Amino acid sequence: MEQIQHNPSYKEDKTLINSALDCYWKQERPQHNSKDAIHKLSRAEQVTIFRLRTGHNRLKHHLFSRFRIGDGPNCPCGANRQDAQHVLQDCPLLDDARLKYWAEPREMNQKLYGSALQLGITAEFIYASDLTI
Repeated sequence: MEQIQHNPSYKEDKTLINSALDCYWKQERPQHNSKDAIHKLSRAEQVTIFRLRTGHNRLKHHLFSRFRIGDGPNCPCGANRQDAQHVLQDCPLLDDARLKYWAEPREMNQKLYGSALQLGITAEFIYASDLTI
């Protein structure tokens, strides 16, 4: 049958636009995981994990390399850079705390992208370590 030409309503236009934008957004960001466990954390924990993931935090490396704040990017243990990788995995000053929270060694990926429980443990480790993230 012949289709009757009509102008779409505002609601139809809005639905079509939102659908197109959603499709475009998903194509441009295939790595996005809407089931990311970070959404199950408290707001404070989310902020901590997000800052560790992105490197935009208050650790010495970021503050010094980005804003020239502090005496340098070095960790108090003497390592070249105090960044998330160093704090969560390598810093000898935090070895005892790491063993308390992770009896078995965990990869960085598990600490920053794991389950809600794993992310919560990472945030708790940061709080207990008296690090300002």
